Amino acid sequence: MCRRAQHLNEINRNQRYGTMVNFTGINAPASLRDIDRFEENNPTFAVNDFKPVLSEKGEELKTHKLDPLRISEYNYRREHLVDLILFTQGEEGLTDRRNINDVPEGLNTHYCLINGEAGWHRIMRNWNKHHDHKYFCRHCLRAPFSRLDLLEDHIAFNCHGRNNPYAGQREIFPKKGKHISKFTNIKALLKAPFVIYPDNECDSNKLDEKEEDKNKNTVKTQKQVNNSFGYVMIQNDSDIISNVFRRTANSVEEKWKNMQEDLQMVKEILQNPVELKMTTSDWEKHNSARKCYLCDGLLQEVRYNKVKYYDNETQVFIGMDNNIDTSLLNPKHSETLLQR
Repeated sequence: MCRRAQHLNEINRNQRYGTMVNFTGINAPASLRDIDRFEENNPTFAVNDFKPVLSEKGEELKTHKLDPLRISEYNYRREHLVDLILFTQGEEGLTDRRNINDVPEGLNTHYCLINGEAGWHRIMRNWNKHHDHKYFCRHCLRAPFSRLDLLEDHIAFNCHGRNNPYAGQREIFPKKGKHISKFTNIKALLKAPFVIYPDNECDSNKLDEKEEDKNKNTVKTQKQVNNSFGYVMIQNDSDIISNVFRRTANSVEEKWKNMQEDLQMVKEILQNPVELKMTTSDWEKHNSARKCYLCDGLLQEVRYNKVKYYDNETQVFIGMDNNIDTSLLNPKHSETLLQR
C-alpha cells in the first residue's frame, strides 16, 4: 500500500524546488509574461498554460475541455515539459481583459499542475466515448491518440506546430442550425460600375558606387524615374469610357489630374441613368423568380419585397432581389422598382 501524502499545504514541502529552479523576477500572482521569464531563467523547462472551457450557461467549468492560453515554443525540445491549468475567480475574467498579463485587483488566480500523461488522461477522459488512455499533442490539441508511438510520430512528422510554435488550437465543431457559413457582404458580390486599369513606365538609371556603401549588405544600384503613364477606364458592360496614354516627365501629377477629370464624368453618368427596358424574356424571368439574385434567399418569406435588380448605367435587367438586400447598397449605384 502507498501511504497517502499529508500536509500538502505546508510550504516546507516546496522548499526543495527553490534550489532546482530559478524564480528570479517572477511576480505573485504570476501572469503569462512571468512564465516567459521563467523559461528564460530555466533553459530546461517548457511551460504550457491552458484554461477550462465554460459551459453553455457560463455557470460551471469543464476541465475535460481545455483551451490553450499559452503554448510554449520549446515544446518537445526541452527536458522538462510542464502543463498548467489557470483557474480564475472574480467579477472579471482574465481572458476578458485587453491585456491578459494585467491581473486586476480582486481577481483570484490559481495554477493547477497536470501531472504528466496520467494527469492528462484523468482530465480528458470524457473527451469522447472511448475512455481508454489518451495522448495529446500540446501544439495541436487535436483529437487524442490512443498510443504513445502515434503521438511521437505525429510530433516528428505531422505536427504543424513544429514550424509555428504558437499554433495551439482546439477543434470546435459547429452546432446544429449554425453549421452554415454564409456570405453577407452584399456590396462585395456586385460588379463595380467602373474599373480603372493603370500602368506606369519608368527608366532605370544606374547609380554610381559610393565608398560608404562597400560595407553595407543592401546597396542601391538603380533609380527608377517615371517617363510615361497610361490607364483604361471600362464600364461594367465592357464599354471603354476613357483611354489615356502619355509620355511626359511629370507623369505622376498629370495622371492624377486626368483621373480626377474622368471621375467627374463618372459621377454624371451615375446621376443620369438610362430608362429601364424590359424584354419579353426579362418579364418571364421576373415573374418566375423564386430566389433572390444576390443572396439566394427565398422571395416568398415574410416582409421580403420583390424588386427588380438591374444595371444602373445600362438599365439592363439582371434578376429579382429582396428589398432587404437592395437596401444595403449605395443608392447612387443602384435603382430599384417595387413590383405592384
